Amino acid sequence: MSTTEHPILTYLEVEKAMSRYQRNPGIEVAKNNVISKALNDVACAPFTSFKILSSPSAASFGTAEDDKAFGSIEKPNVDKIMDVAKENQSKFGRGEQTVLDLDYRDGYEIEAKDLAIDDLWCLNKEITPVLNQTLFVGRNRKAELKLYKLAIYKEGGHFDWHRDSTHGDDHHGTVLVSLNTAWKGGALLLRHRGVETTFDMQPANKGKLVEMQVVAFYTDVEHKVDPVTEGVRVVLQYDVYVATDDYCSDREDDEGEPIYDVINTASVQRNSGYELPDVTENDEALELLIRTLRASLKQKKIQEVGFPLRHLYRQQSILPQYLKGVNALMYRRLSPLFEVSLYPILLHATADCESGSYSTDEAFSTVYKCVNPSDEEDAWVKSGAEFYLYDAIDVRYISSVEYIEYTGNESQEAWCQYFGGGMFLRAKESAGDKRRMKVQRTNLR
Repeated sequence: MSTTEHPILTYLEVEKAMSRYQRNPGIEVAKNNVISKALNDVACAPFTSFKILSSPSAASFGTAEDDKAFGSIEKPNVDKIMDVAKENQSKFGRGEQTVLDLDYRDGYEIEAKDLAIDDLWCLNKEITPVLNQTLFVGRNRKAELKLYKLAIYKEGGHFDWHRDSTHGDDHHGTVLVSLNTAWKGGALLLRHRGVETTFDMQPANKGKLVEMQVVAFYTDVEHKVDPVTEGVRVVLQYDVYVATDDYCSDREDDEGEPIYDVINTASVQRNSGYELPDVTENDEALELLIRTLRASLKQKKIQEVGFPLRHLYRQQSILPQYLKGVNALMYRRLSPLFEVSLYPILLHATADCESGSYSTDEAFSTVYKCVNPSDEEDAWVKSGAEFYLYDAIDVRYISSVEYIEYTGNESQEAWCQYFGGGMFLRAKESAGDKRRMKVQRTNLR
């Protein structure tokens, strides 16, 4: 194993040294349970793709010295772009280092700070409404775009599997827009829950208009760029930030929690032509999940049930307002019915899985909550907690060598690397029950 470790492992060692596991021995991972099956059946939509029709005379861009040097997004000047980018070979993040390894990533880039992009506002106007109807649905939050860079891959250029680096606790998505250049190869592949999807980013000429390809996905979705076999592939890359506070502070429920809309992707696909997985079966799957969770919590010996979040997050982003896709949908449906809490988690592998084979439930024995001292009073149950895994969740691999060494398109400091999160449910309590539980917890200390 590499000596590089995810910071959550350091957390475990510190906690152990402080003998706090005597108080919190962790939660046993349950095997082959009906809850795990119900969790598997809840669908996930980690990406969307769509097209933008644009006039050749529209948005121009360039450098600070010449804001039209690169032509327009519909007729880019590839030679001028390469003249500027040729000294800026793309690097990527290997743990906390940014490295150049042409076998893993061979490309060029121009950072947003070196681009004149005032005319590109028209793209934001087209893209943002789609994001707000697909990946970032919710009455009290909206997606905001910020250009990150211009990514260029000439013949032979490629980028192997990776997740995108995050640039803030509210940074949760990536948008790619292909410019109207000619190339072959260079397909974009996305991988989530073990399923790969391929996108051809080639633009198409529609008479006097250009049909530009747009793909948007969550930052924790693995993706790669296949080798370009001919021509030059030029793509605008945007970061997607989730705004939640200033414009929507009056749009919360009685408990102060975000209110999420139902994600009806069938309607979105039918009316707008967006391409994304059909998750209309979620209503039935969620109802089944709710019934199994209620049945489990009705057992006298079970006080709490937990399961991993489908997506990965920064540690400080494991909050209701930042939940992605199916995690947001599940929180919305479960929070009125159960007491729901979110925590960073660590899955503890059994001794015979240290080689990094984390593909089955049998690889894990225990899950630990990573809890701030101020939250400890409400975090633990004395006994009767269960935790359920389900298929192809990325938290299984978060401490593997491959994950640590090939995380993003730039280095990530420990505090902003991806963490696994867990959703924990308890039966709703009356005010009297809560007072009694508080007294019991006080007596146990």
